Amino acid sequence: MTAYDELAEQYAVMLPDLRAESALELAMLSTFAAAAGQPDLGPVAELGCGTGRVMSHLRSLGLGMIGMDLSRGMVSVGRRAYPGAHFALGSIAALPFAGGHLGGILAWYSTIHTPAPDLQHVFHEFARALAPGAPLLVGFHVGDENQPRKVTYPNGVSLTVYDLDPATARSLAVGAGLTVRAELMRAPEGKKTRPRACLLATKSARRV
Repeated sequence: MTAYDELAEQYAVMLPDLRAESALELAMLSTFAAAAGQPDLGPVAELGCGTGRVMSHLRSLGLGMIGMDLSRGMVSVGRRAYPGAHFALGSIAALPFAGGHLGGILAWYSTIHTPAPDLQHVFHEFARALAPGAPLLVGFHVGDENQPRKVTYPNGVSLTVYDLDPATARSLAVGAGLTVRAELMRAPEGKKTRPRACLLATKSARRV
């Protein structure tokens, strides 16, 4: 993704760690880490990992992580910042993982450039790649999904962003065969002028 290639260096400076996340969001990430850290579930992937700031946090919680992003620039900066981490190039619409391979998927604001009608396929890809019992955590901006908006960064790079209704996110997860475990709404706060949300779901475990 050319825009993020141009933005990568600046992005790493703007968001070097998790100080932008609220205590509630950090709690959701910890809950996800506990669910994904169950024995024998497999590696955990952050899809749309950017420069690796959230993946680094999850690694500090003991998860074996794979970071995947569509932007070569973001991956390059991430590899430099976190030389011990595993980064790969790939798209959330065509995951390079076998069915049932992943012990968890984090999509932390990485679906925001995908129009709502295309998210059904993306959520089915998430479900396909997850191992039985493995969790999915998705973070997104809340708003009218039929009204895309432009976000422009200080260097002039402009990106189209799609908001999502929490009810739509829930429907997408259930439609992909996942069980919703928790939902969080974060009201606008500080420099964050729009509400945000995250959804935690799991893939059903195999019956014995």
